[in-house]
Amino acid sequence: MALHFSKQELAARRRRACRAMAARGLDGLLIFRQESMYYLTGYDTSGYSMFQGMYLGADGKLALCTRSADLTKDCKLTPIATGWFDAGVTAEGKNKLVPSISFTLTNTGAEAWGPMQINCIFKRLGDHEERSTVLVRGTTAGASNLAAGASTPPIVVRASEGYTGTEPRANMLANHLFIDFKVEVFGKSGSATWVSLGEYPITRQLLTK
Repeated sequence: MALHFSKQELAARRRRACRAMAARGLDGLLIFRQESMYYLTGYDTSGYSMFQGMYLGADGKLALCTRSADLTKDCKLTPIATGWFDAGVTAEGKNKLVPSISFTLTNTGAEAWGPMQINCIFKRLGDHEERSTVLVRGTTAGASNLAAGASTPPIVVRASEGYTGTEPRANMLANHLFIDFKVEVFGKSGSATWVSLGEYPITRQLLTK
């Protein structure tokens, strides 16, 4: 969610509200209407189903109590690369390839995110069964408390399971029995529910890093 008016306009709105409180001898305002909170903060949400409240003091101090970041509007995932990572050789002496994705997340909202989690579910194309699930902590990925307008460093996620074989890795990818994978990426802010951030096919190419 982008700020739909300038920062100068936002500051002017707060100053006018503070002056009006001072003129009436008020110490502060408790606000519960979403429209009023949006007017004074620029922060918008997609629904009214959860409690939201805000305090604005005559001295300009502000505290906003609202739902967790709405990742359906406040998060943009930018894929960098997908492919099959060379995971080395197994104990049985077989080459191992695992599906991999790298991407960045951008906070497109007007406020910093809180604690974040990212969940990547790897599946074979045409198969509903999960082959591998990887949970990434936001603190590790640089996503927790990400400032508005900022982006994470590249996040690399690799499945634990994939394919093994005695053929050279390039031949494994070209094998007619090879079944392609996809990855479903989900995000979660604070105690909110998981939100889909996108679904991406795993390109049939070899990755070494």
